[in-house]
Order: sequence, then C-alpha cells, then structure tokens
Amino acid sequence: VLDQVFAPQADGIAGWLMRLPAHAAAVAPTHAGGLARMYLVAAGRARMGGALLPRWSVVFATAEEEPIGVQAGAEGAEVLVLQFPQ
Repeated sequence: VLDQVFAPQADGIAGWLMRLPAHAAAVAPTHAGGLARMYLVAAGRARMGGALLPRWSVVFATAEEEPIGVQAGAEGAEVLVLQFPQ
C-alpha cells in the first residue's frame, strides 16, 4: 500500500508512506525535480542497500542514487519517503 503524505510539488518536494506486508518489495514512486530523498523505517524492519534495518533507521539517497528498492522484513514494514526540493 502506498499513501501519499503530501502531493508532489513543482519544486520537487514530495512524501509517501510505503506500507509493505511481510517480505514484500517495492520502489517508491518517481517524481522529477527532487534533490534527494530520506527513507525512514517507521515500523517493522526493511531491507535497503543490502542491510536489514530496524525501526527508526534512516537511509539518505541523492537523485543519482535513485531508485532505492525496499523489502519488508518478516513482520512487514512502514517506510516514510521524503523527497527534498531543488
């Protein structure tokens, strides 16, 4: 499930909450114009960049590093994705 936290804006700012069931994988939606993104594991555990991260972990990615795949752990995961404007 993907919830829009705030709608993408012309300057590139955007926000989504990814709600993933156990072991599900997804990529956050793309929105042109953003400078970078922050991924916050808000609940459960999520695998990003090869590491299984616990709740409150943060991954920062520049626009050149996108897209980042997210895979939920055994208990599922909620990941807040915040895209920074230009």
